[in-house]
Amino acid sequence: MSQDVQTLPKETSFGERFAYSAYFAGQNIIYIVITTYLLTYYVSQVRLDPALVAVIFLIVRIWDAVNDPLIGLLMDRVEFLNSRFKGWINVTAFLMPAATFLMFLVPLDASLGVKLAYVVVTYLIWDVLYTASEVPIFAVSTSMTTNERERTILLTLTQIGSVLGAAIGVGLGGFLFDEGVDATNWLLLGGIPAVMAVVLMVPQMFAIQERHHTDVVEGVTLGQMIREVLRNDQHLIIMSLYLSQAFLNAVAVFGIYVAERYYGDARLASFTSAFALLGVVGLGIITPAVVRRWGKKTYLEVMMIATIVLSIPVFFIPGDLALLAMVFLALRTMTLVVTSLLRPMFTADCVEYGEQKTGIRNEATAFSIQTFFNKSGDALGTSLGGFVLAWVAFDELLPVAEQSVETINALWLWFIILPMFMAAVMWLGSRFLYKLDEETVAGYIIANKQRNEAAAAGD
Repeated sequence: MSQDVQTLPKETSFGERFAYSAYFAGQNIIYIVITTYLLTYYVSQVRLDPALVAVIFLIVRIWDAVNDPLIGLLMDRVEFLNSRFKGWINVTAFLMPAATFLMFLVPLDASLGVKLAYVVVTYLIWDVLYTASEVPIFAVSTSMTTNERERTILLTLTQIGSVLGAAIGVGLGGFLFDEGVDATNWLLLGGIPAVMAVVLMVPQMFAIQERHHTDVVEGVTLGQMIREVLRNDQHLIIMSLYLSQAFLNAVAVFGIYVAERYYGDARLASFTSAFALLGVVGLGIITPAVVRRWGKKTYLEVMMIATIVLSIPVFFIPGDLALLAMVFLALRTMTLVVTSLLRPMFTADCVEYGEQKTGIRNEATAFSIQTFFNKSGDALGTSLGGFVLAWVAFDELLPVAEQSVETINALWLWFIILPMFMAAVMWLGSRFLYKLDEETVAGYIIANKQRNEAAAAGD
């Protein structure tokens, strides 16, 4: 790596980095509340037909897939409140929590038509605001510093903050519903997370600074912007590999059945989930140092091999030794969460590669593509989990205890194999398709900065 990059000083303060991570914590308190409890609220409190609610969620999912790249393209082309990203972040720090609270204020005495209109409109608005908060808060990391190592720290903090926020959201829901559910519980579930999110998301207004790449893209048509996205082959490659998270998400659909019937305790599914949270926080602390020593590609590849190796002993551990099996499965889960830690770092690197290749810097668009692939992997995983249940002849009319031995054994097999598929895809793609490494990206950062400075001097 060049001496110039090695000696680059940190540009962000501790307070700035803390506020940046806190924003993600606030954002994910809301996200986990919406994804965990909203459907139940619509069915049990608003009294909507579950099938109708499923259709609403499908509509929002389709809209969500469409609006991510559109919002990213908009943010790269339009200055908002005299800033590249901060204006969007500052406004959504208030509007997104407010929209969350409104979602839990459905008029219960209104007609079905009014209820549906309220539900659909508020959900669509919330979805747009969430994207408008998520894309720029990732993208602003590339404006806060040009120090590639410091950027790795910032993007690691995004995942640590997200996990802590999700844990708070889950814990808050459990506390509010501990002694039953009534209208007051639902009102509090909409209001308390919204207030907590504002408290955590607002400090960045006074801490985060946009130091670099503060000009929006000008003189480039929308068609050209889209073509430049397609020309960034490295970003499309690495994000396509992340579609393999569908294999892991599928396991979440039926993992509790395996824990309850094969291993004899449904709580074991929560045990491995807890290790996912611990993995993000624990590995997140050491990830900047590991990336500095090994590089992102090597770190990813080693962890994917570890995932496969840790899976193999589980094939030979009998169901009555559940705790031993869960130890291996929990450690496997920790190795897999490295993919989440590294994802925004890969996107940031690909922003530099894209600018070097095309001359156009489109951070917001790049991070919106990241969220698009992430959400697509989530959707594919849920569908794949359903297909697996159908494939093994799972009977939804029977309790888990009455499912056939053949069905449970087949689910157990898929439970072990599918994450191995994900690890294999990620390892193969990183090894043979994805080409960017730390030294190359550091060179791109310097070259892009020099070109921009020369262009500014020419003006």
